[in-house]
Amino acid sequence: MLKQFGVVLLLSVNLVACFDRDPADAASNFSLASSTSEMVSSGDALEEFSLIRDESFGGLKLDMGIEAFEPLLLCKVEKGEPVLWAGIGEIIQEWNYQDCGVKLQLSTVDPDTPQIVSSIIVRAPSTLRTARNIHIGSTEQEVMAAYADYLDADYSVPGDTLVAGSIYGGLIFTLKNDQVESMFLGAGAE
Repeated sequence: MLKQFGVVLLLSVNLVACFDRDPADAASNFSLASSTSEMVSSGDALEEFSLIRDESFGGLKLDMGIEAFEPLLLCKVEKGEPVLWAGIGEIIQEWNYQDCGVKLQLSTVDPDTPQIVSSIIVRAPSTLRTARNIHIGSTEQEVMAAYADYLDADYSVPGDTLVAGSIYGGLIFTLKNDQVESMFLGAGAE
C-alpha cells in the first residue's frame, strides 16, 4: 500500500507542476514518468515508514491480530467500547492492560473483519523493550544513539519528545527528567 501511495503522490506532484507553468513551456518540457524508475519501484521515497514495519515492544507489533498478541499480555484487560471513527472509516477500540503498562488501539473496517493492532502505548510498569533495546527508563542519549538513523529533527523536541520514523507512522518517545516515560508506536497524526 505504501508503494502505491508513493506512486500516487509522485504522479500528483508531477501533475501539479505541469499545471503551474505556462502552457507553451509545459508542452515543450513534458515527459512521461517511467514506471520502472528506481524511485517508483523501490519505495525509497517512503523509507521513513520502514521503521514501523519492523519495530516491536517485546514481540508486540502493529497489525497483529488478537490471537497473536493475547499470549504476550498476561495482565487483566479493560476493553473500551468500539467506536466508528468516520474520518478514517474504521471501528476503533482501546484495550488497556494497566497492570502491564500497555494500551492497545485495535481497528477494523467493519464488525465482520477481525481487529488488528493499530497503535501501542507503553508506560511504567512495563518492562517491554523496543527492537533496539530501549525501555521505560532509558536515557535520552540511549534513544538518540539507538535510533540515530531514524530521528526526525523537525518533530523532535530535545528533553521532551523524540520521534523516530515519522509522526505519520513511527515510534514516539516521551521523556521526563532525561528518561523515557512512555513509548508510542503507530500514527501520531493522520
